[in-house]
Amino acid sequence: MREKISFEIKQKAVTEIESGRLSQSEAARRLGINEKTIRRWMSKYRRATAVSEMICNTTSVLT
Repeated sequence: MREKISFEIKQKAVTEIESGRLSQSEAARRLGINEKTIRRWMSKYRRATAVSEMICNTTSVLT
């Protein structure tokens, strides 16, 4: 079984991909993982970001 990838490494990969400095395939290759795993991380990140933005927008409307 492969060693679990830390949250910090996942976060760095997602940040690099979001900024355009790294492609999903390059991140997967560098980490030695399947590109599908990177896509899953990106999906989770984007859902969390969308929820966070909705909460912020709702809060500003209520104040």
